[in-house]
Amino acid sequence: IKKTLLSHGSDDTSEIVVTFVNLAQKAKRDGFLALQNDLKNIKNDFLRRGVQLVVDGADHEFIRNMLETEIGFIRERHKGGAEILNALGTYSPAFGIIGTVLGMIMMLSSIDDVSAVPRRMALALSAAFYGLGSGYLIFLPMGGKLRARSEEELLVKEIIIRGVLLLQSGATPSVVEANLKAYLPPAARLIVKAPPPAAAPGAPGAPAA
Repeated sequence: IKKTLLSHGSDDTSEIVVTFVNLAQKAKRDGFLALQNDLKNIKNDFLRRGVQLVVDGADHEFIRNMLETEIGFIRERHKGGAEILNALGTYSPAFGIIGTVLGMIMMLSSIDDVSAVPRRMALALSAAFYGLGSGYLIFLPMGGKLRARSEEELLVKEIIIRGVLLLQSGATPSVVEANLKAYLPPAARLIVKAPPPAAAPGAPGAPAA
């Protein structure tokens, strides 16, 4: 949860689409085992684990169950964190008001000491200030940020699961690209530029051995 809150956003979905197109091209040309060499260049841990399952020859349902189980745990963990932050944001103002009421009672109990009234009044009002401030300026915004970042992270992982399953099924690079672009907003689809398919060895335009 802390990592999600402090992160600067999820991985670039456009780059993930291009990565899958590259992997699909290589798998079509050289087979799944050739992807082993690309694993060390994949920075996203979830994506790397998915591709590793493909390289290891795991079947479609096994891969889906493994990756979706991980997403389920992440979703529940983030949901619990957001609920805690929302509860703190909801109850903090109430505790602040309670502190103010108690401060006012203390102030009235020493009303004979006029010199102490301003100080006790300030303490009473500061309780309300800190309660309202922490609730509406800290906890509730943090809960909203966690929900937004969680949705972004889960979308990225949904794209990765789809890409891994397409890769495992032997889909062509163009099919992989078309399927994964459907997850992107229109503006992001325009900036996805998949590399041209590499020429097979011995074909016209292929590099000489």
